[in-house]
Amino acid sequence: MRTNPESKVVIETIPGATPTSKQRFDRMYVCFTSQRETWIESCRPIIGLDGAFLKWDIKGQLLAAVGRDGDNRIVPIAWAVVEIENNINWEWFVKLLKADLGLENG
Repeated sequence: MRTNPESKVVIETIPGATPTSKQRFDRMYVCFTSQRETWIESCRPIIGLDGAFLKWDIKGQLLAAVGRDGDNRIVPIAWAVVEIENNINWEWFVKLLKADLGLENG
């Protein structure tokens, strides 16, 4: 946050089964200011969305949004780590991305 002050990071957890039990990770969203500004200033107004499996000890899905600049290079815009790839998580991801990029009804 020191080097990209207007970046957005959202971490959501699931409460434990009892009031004293620990919370559990649900999902996380990251959009750095520099990547957002690069997409706005130099990329085509098209966003690619994709998901990939995380195959470590902690399973999950990586959701990513990317753009293409004038030289046809891939520019990452934002990403999220979620437990499962489903419509609820995709809607959450796209809603946050839409707000960060100021797309409104676009």
